[in-house]
Amino acid sequence: MAAFFGRMAESSRAWHLPALLVVFVAARLFAMAAGIAPIARLPDHWQFQNPQILRDDLVAGLWYLHSQPPLWNLLYGLSLKLFGDGTLLYATSIGSNLLSTVLIYRVITTLSGASGVAFVSAAIFAVMPAALLYENFPLSTSFVAAMVLLAIWSATELDGPQRRAAFLGFVLAMWTLTLSRATFHIAMVPLACALACLPWRDAWLRRFLPLLAASISLPLLVYAKNLMVFDTFAASSWGPMNAARMVTVEVPRPALREAMQRGRCDPIVELGAFAWTEVYRPYVQDDARFVAASRRLEAARPYLRDYNSLEILAAAGRFSEAVPCMIAAAPDIYLENVRRAVRIFLSASHHYIYLGSGHEGTPRGGDNVDRLGSYIKVFDRALWLPIGDGPATSNAPSLLVVVVIAAWLTAWLFARGWMSWRGGGDAVRSRAFALGSLFFGIQLATCLVEVLENNRFRHEVEPLMFVFAAVAAVMAARGLAPLSRRP
Repeated sequence: MAAFFGRMAESSRAWHLPALLVVFVAARLFAMAAGIAPIARLPDHWQFQNPQILRDDLVAGLWYLHSQPPLWNLLYGLSLKLFGDGTLLYATSIGSNLLSTVLIYRVITTLSGASGVAFVSAAIFAVMPAALLYENFPLSTSFVAAMVLLAIWSATELDGPQRRAAFLGFVLAMWTLTLSRATFHIAMVPLACALACLPWRDAWLRRFLPLLAASISLPLLVYAKNLMVFDTFAASSWGPMNAARMVTVEVPRPALREAMQRGRCDPIVELGAFAWTEVYRPYVQDDARFVAASRRLEAARPYLRDYNSLEILAAAGRFSEAVPCMIAAAPDIYLENVRRAVRIFLSASHHYIYLGSGHEGTPRGGDNVDRLGSYIKVFDRALWLPIGDGPATSNAPSLLVVVVIAAWLTAWLFARGWMSWRGGGDAVRSRAFALGSLFFGIQLATCLVEVLENNRFRHEVEPLMFVFAAVAAVMAARGLAPLSRRP
């Protein structure tokens, strides 16, 4: 009888993945019918190297790139060479969302055995407005979200029948995360590898060292290149620039000047973060770092443009000292922007500021957010549930996001229920929860060093939040009883 019901359960799951594919495709056809399309066939976003350089001299363009990790620019350069536009960027984002949909289903099923809950969770993600919007936006957001899930799935399979594929999948996830998003600094890799290997207490070091060596190998080369060329041991030089927003964004000019003078901070603060090259040049042209880099890289000038310029590099160095000075002089300014950053982090990811109307000269009704307006309202009212009302509702924290994050953080109070390494399903679930918490914590920490784009950053762990919420709900429904791992 048990075998009979086991076969029935297996056959009932057989249609899940084909059905998810149908749901995924139907949502994209609906989006196309609504007029949703890539925002630019030839993106010239400040996250990119000059598109002409990427097309004509990709190797040099990437070698002299310091503003961003190189992977997404590499993909754009290949797309320009093959198609003359950003086709590969958008195709990769759509493929990433499809991969996320499948991995949400697989990981929830692996960790809880609740394939029905896994199907519903994956289906919701497949059709949510943020998924449709970000895959038509030229940045790597959807790709990074899929790679976070790939790391989690690979970690759960490291001691399973697919251990070799899982090892390669985990290494690939570490490479792509560190080379796509500066948030995932190379310092994260050893910790991620350590958490992935925790269940093997007796053989921990023997498992950890090969995984770490493989996972850190390629990113370390890129970091070493940036240290050699730009004196910056990082995948991106923009960290201080992002942090500068925390003491300059929406700060009244008199208050900014008063704090700057009180703390005797670098006057470059008054220019604000991410100004154009010519704005910073008078301030940094005599800076020792700028002079040294200019002499060393004189022949590389064609490859250093605007937000990837030497002026930006030198200004970032000045900001790295000016921002702590400003925080010490006016902690209230910094704390107010941290509060604002947390509020944005908790709001729905489809309300990301640069997806909306009124930016970059887009006419009202002419962007993807407006075309999905009614659809977004349905999700807001039925699922995301903005907290508050009035004209700023779209920027309000989402009740669903707040509940999931509160549950995630609260779970650590009951860590013994999650963090059990006895073996089997307990160890797999504990490893996934610990590793997922690392990724989630990194994104949450962006609220301390960035304001304005925090809900876009959270979308990179949003599929992971779906997984956590579903598994937590199943465990709660079963009274937190130990769950056996199912294939």
